[in-house]
Amino acid sequence: CGRCGIPLEFYRREKALRCRYCGAESAPPETCPSCGGLLDPVGAGVERIEEELKSIGPVEVRDDKALSEDEGRLVIGTKRLSKSAEPGGNLSEKFSLAAFLNADSYLNVPDFRAAEKAIRDAVYIAEKVAPNGEIFFQTRNPGASLFRHLRMFDLKGFYREELGMRKEL
Repeated sequence: CGRCGIPLEFYRREKALRCRYCGAESAPPETCPSCGGLLDPVGAGVERIEEELKSIGPVEVRDDKALSEDEGRLVIGTKRLSKSAEPGGNLSEKFSLAAFLNADSYLNVPDFRAAEKAIRDAVYIAEKVAPNGEIFFQTRNPGASLFRHLRMFDLKGFYREELGMRKEL
């Protein structure tokens, strides 16, 4: 984004690049401004996931709105949906399954609180999973400390380790 300095997100349906902070929008260029190569937006964003899952059944893409009580549906949540799960949020129903796709993206941001934010969102969503439900994390780095602590739901261990690393820095 020219104003915020963060990467723009590509919205497939609108064929637009948009800043998630300030909302600035533009048409995507056909070639890379740096190297001149052709650009072909690919990835595993919400719209791509929605397209793939429609073959299984009805799919809802939700962000910060209350969810309906329909049976047998899939809900694709964004990070904004996790905000609805926070105390005071409007996410009240329990799910039998939650999946964090591309969970590594939490750890690949230049923020010393990245792991803390990841575990916070995981806990908010975990509270919305039914007692016998399951949570899946898609990761290329399953041995990462964050995922080890999440597997065991060892929040105290996570905080001890995180505070130790911060103290060293």
